[in-house]
Amino acid sequence: MTALTVPASVSGLSTTYLARLLLIDSSGTEVSRNVYWLSTKADVIDWANNDWFFAPMSAFADLKGLATMPRATIGATATTSSSGDISTTRVTLRNTGTRPAVYLDAHVMAGSAPALPISWNDNAVSLWPGESTTLTATYRTADLHGSAPGVRITGWNNPTVTVPPDGSPGGPTRYEAEHATISQGLAESNHAGFSGTGFVNADNVAGSYVEFTVTAASAGPATIVIRYSNGTTVNRPMDIAVNGAVVAGGRSFPSTTNWDTWADSTLTVDLNAGINVIRLTGTTANGGPNVDYLDAN
Repeated sequence: MTALTVPASVSGLSTTYLARLLLIDSSGTEVSRNVYWLSTKADVIDWANNDWFFAPMSAFADLKGLATMPRATIGATATTSSSGDISTTRVTLRNTGTRPAVYLDAHVMAGSAPALPISWNDNAVSLWPGESTTLTATYRTADLHGSAPGVRITGWNNPTVTVPPDGSPGGPTRYEAEHATISQGLAESNHAGFSGTGFVNADNVAGSYVEFTVTAASAGPATIVIRYSNGTTVNRPMDIAVNGAVVAGGRSFPSTTNWDTWADSTLTVDLNAGINVIRLTGTTANGGPNVDYLDAN
């Protein structure tokens, strides 16, 4: 039986696009969800050089749009219960923004490390704006090693969200620098100790910057933490600007002795409710330090 027929072409699509397929039962309950990232430019198999174990490509689908997806905003809460030697953590995720949140991945944390082994009813989910889902994890209580369970949620186009052990929302939201807007610099991973998949190495020039898009639930003061590394012997100051206005001119980012050692620079800034832009700009010919992430709370 054919459930549906997908058109061979759809007009108005961007080169890279998302497709969501939902299977709903007669009562309106979602049974299955699949999300695909696709391109209007198809892969091309090099059939002339194809053999029984390898199919080479002569051209690839254009999925570069995934690298510039707009940022999504995620809210999360969690509860944990225990029975005997087994604990169960339920994590509710909600897309509170206006953009799809792709490939959300939840981890139960025992301190700074994931609790393993662990069994999830589902994971790596994608949510459209306004949608929510609850994920359930079961694991041996002993694998928390005496820690209270927290939760960490990562995703393709959303900042890392943490839920503290008491299950309440409100932990700092982490914005990885490698996913921020970079001017005159590169995302790299050639030094140890970074968070996420890398860090930003700014060019040695005044004016190079990394720019974060930060979401605040309400207007008012917020604490931000900039994690950085400076392996030189000289200070590498940066201007900190919020929504176009410099709030900390020439802020000091002194030496951390080597590029594998990281330090935190903490300051309080005023944010608007909703979307804010925080830019860190190097002010000398040395550029800024390597930037790992920005935490906002």
